[in-house]
Amino acid sequence: MLAARNPSKREQRRRDEHDAEKQRRKDGLRAALVATQGRAASMGPAQLTPAAKDVPARNPALLEMAQGRPCLLIAVPDCHGMREDTSTTVACHQNQGKGTSQRRPDQYSVWGCRACHTWYDQSGAPRETKRARFLTAHIRQVDHWRYIATSKAEPERARRAAQWALDRLNATPVFDLEAAP
Repeated sequence: MLAARNPSKREQRRRDEHDAEKQRRKDGLRAALVATQGRAASMGPAQLTPAAKDVPARNPALLEMAQGRPCLLIAVPDCHGMREDTSTTVACHQNQGKGTSQRRPDQYSVWGCRACHTWYDQSGAPRETKRARFLTAHIRQVDHWRYIATSKAEPERARRAAQWALDRLNATPVFDLEAAP
């Protein structure tokens, strides 16, 4: 049986330097994680910098506004909106230009009933057909938001939410109900 030998001073110094370097790397990564607050980071030539992260625009009032409204997607023959049934209407977000488990900003949504929303999100319809249907519906949606933003009959919260969406789309109201005779 061999006895464990004591490392030479040179070996010990090398091990200590290696351990110290390992600790510096660990501390640097920990500091970078704190600096980026858990966001993705990109490495520069000599530094670690936080990567830009898009924060999707969310407006709960805009999503709530869809409840009780007509379906604008009108994608399937058994569309609830065509039967004057607005009980299943929700805000349907655009699928184009998003990643897995990500949702587009709220201004890229349209009112859709359960049947049309299911068709848009889960059917095997061609992507171009879905895209065309959504874009047509979004034009109708913007028109509805334009009306809501200027209508005194709508609640203030709904008017502000509609104007919020129009501002982000750079789609100003085309008429003013107050100025109309």
